[in-house]
Amino acid sequence: MAIGGATVVLPVVAAFAAFGSFHWFWDANVGFFFSYIPSGEQIPLYYRPVILLPAVIAVAALVIHKHRGETPRWGLPALWFALMLAAAMLTGRPYGHYFLQTFPPLALLVVLIAPHLRLSWRPRRTDAPALAIAAGVALLWCSIVTPQFGDPFAFRNTHAAYYVNFGERALGTKGERDYNTYLDRRVNLTEAVATKLENLGAPGERVYIWGEYPWVYSLSGGIPATAYTTSFYVLLLPGLDVDLYETLSEADPRFIVMFNDAWPRWQDETGVMQRRYRNASQALNRLIAERYELAAVIGRATIFQRVPERPLVSEN
Repeated sequence: MAIGGATVVLPVVAAFAAFGSFHWFWDANVGFFFSYIPSGEQIPLYYRPVILLPAVIAVAALVIHKHRGETPRWGLPALWFALMLAAAMLTGRPYGHYFLQTFPPLALLVVLIAPHLRLSWRPRRTDAPALAIAAGVALLWCSIVTPQFGDPFAFRNTHAAYYVNFGERALGTKGERDYNTYLDRRVNLTEAVATKLENLGAPGERVYIWGEYPWVYSLSGGIPATAYTTSFYVLLLPGLDVDLYETLSEADPRFIVMFNDAWPRWQDETGVMQRRYRNASQALNRLIAERYELAAVIGRATIFQRVPERPLVSEN
């Protein structure tokens, strides 16, 4: 398994290194998570044993079967499922898409178990390890997952109306702008800002966007001025706010796009996010005042263009 994984991963890593981008590869795939994962420290201490319980039981079940000289087909999928479920919950973030990693082992378990289900089935002593795993998962789901998501199916961020919106667009009863607005009000604005930047000459030029609109970079052909393409990163990671002025001064982007909805919908009881937002806003306003002029206003977006350097005129 290690050789198979290395065969796929190492050539990709080598390619990034060959193009001089290993640092950013590491930062995006590994380094960032040293700041992201500690959010799991916010979950109550008594949650953690319950979250890890199914995995512990799965390991114990495999050991028991090993002593019996047995290798149950469901053993490794059950351990895989328990570990993925624990990984999703230990982040402390109740996001439904984190459970996607549990679906492959869950599908295997369903396929392995379903053919043996009968109305006449009764639990046997030999089924105790498997039933213990199921009980651990049920305890985790009822005591932690359901309260965290507010419903037993973890559908907190799942909306059936999304499919209705798609059906109306497919049938032609809803226009594209209304369809886009339902999904995300930023879509149409993103397209409009990207088109304007492209007309202003952004393709191939450095651009910095203050807001949650990273798609503008790609659509306009602009090059991100920094490694952090949204305001969320500046507000989330320590130090980026106080370094923003120096970072952008060195990058010297041709365009700066300011969105007035850059402040995230984030619970900020400590005031840390507000302080970082204030520091970053002051840095951007200072830089714009020094080097930029207004180029366009499109809805919630204001585009500033770097003032061309004027050649010195000799008094002679």
